[in-house]
Amino acid sequence: MGLNIVRSSFMSAACMPDMLRSTRGRPVFMDLDSLLPPLDSQPFDGERLCLTDRARRALSMLSRVDRHLIVIAGRADISVERSQATRPGSLHTGLTAGFKECGAVLSGFFSCSHEPITGCHRACLCRAPMPGLLHAAAAALAVRSVESWMIGSTLDSIEAGHRAGCRTILLRGDEEWRWPPRRTPLHCVPGIDDAARIIAERREPTRAHESGRFV
Repeated sequence: MGLNIVRSSFMSAACMPDMLRSTRGRPVFMDLDSLLPPLDSQPFDGERLCLTDRARRALSMLSRVDRHLIVIAGRADISVERSQATRPGSLHTGLTAGFKECGAVLSGFFSCSHEPITGCHRACLCRAPMPGLLHAAAAALAVRSVESWMIGSTLDSIEAGHRAGCRTILLRGDEEWRWPPRRTPLHCVPGIDDAARIIAERREPTRAHESGRFV
């Protein structure tokens, strides 16, 4: 098994769509877990996703800015379990419906279905902390990942964003205390709605440790 890619305008998974020049602005990548409740809090149904209240507020804000909204399911544990619990196409259906309820458009859903290797998740180049999924999404949409944002719920997602040249926002919750430069976010915020507000307002300092923007 390999890379599963579903564009909002394409219904087939595991197929790279033709590169299309887009009129939308810089992409916003979001890891799947930043949008959903904890995996053990409710039964998981890919076609009937329950977005968190914070995610709904975030999508409502982001719907008013001219950006691609892209969901990445690329962590080696929770996201893989979510994405393998149902067909990638079903997840795409559920995400598309959830985005639409918030007035937003899902530009693409990208997942990696490579089986993780015990104790060596980095063997896969698609999955965080590697940037493969971000590069695949940027290529599919004919945009530059260096002109994008990455909202991540873990430091692995933040590192993947840095490797792809993205500006990064970490949602609080990761327990790693000392962050090396590659895993240091530009912003650290309590929830994805706070991240969306930063993007909508275009507050763009150079580095988190320089700007002190931890709110």
